[in-house]
Amino acid sequence: MSKVDKDYGLDVIRATAALMVVVLHVAAGGFYRFDSGWVAINLYDSFVRVAVPLFLMVSGVLLLARREPLGDFLTNRAARILPALVFWSLVYATIQAGALPDARDFLKRLVSGPIEYHLWYFYALLGIYAFVPVMRVIQQHASVDEKVTYLVIWAFVSCVWPTMATYFGLGYPLIGVFSLQSFMGLGLYLLLGATLHQLDLHRRF
Repeated sequence: MSKVDKDYGLDVIRATAALMVVVLHVAAGGFYRFDSGWVAINLYDSFVRVAVPLFLMVSGVLLLARREPLGDFLTNRAARILPALVFWSLVYATIQAGALPDARDFLKRLVSGPIEYHLWYFYALLGIYAFVPVMRVIQQHASVDEKVTYLVIWAFVSCVWPTMATYFGLGYPLIGVFSLQSFMGLGLYLLLGATLHQLDLHRRF
């Protein structure tokens, strides 16, 4: 598969995910009204929840196979995230207060968490990117079988088991007993995306 094909495919995924984010925010406005349109809104909301995982999987394809000094990676990521985080946080803090906030109070709020809820993604990215250097080592040096095994356990711990526990009323603290917290978190979507991309390349060549 050529570079043009790969970039086109990733761009299509990103465009689709961006459209899903728009639908998600539109649907969210009526999610708690429980009126006659709630069933449709719930369907829309559920269908587009895959948007963030899609964005993260594309990031995995683009970032995990890359080789660059750690300092360059951290500098580049910070330059992409921090200005946007500070700018939009300042915008929302100003709207909430009706005036420019006090600098010290703004800084305290900024480091304490999202000033507006949907800014959570910036904070999540900072934590996820901190794990990228380790995931790069896994992606570049682990075998496909090893990565698939890790991802299967991750899927079980983060999705299958919680669903089973809720549906069947299981009270067994499996994750805590076996210290399976290492297999949790949004960051693993990057490894999933990179591994699926690698498997797709293996099928094509």
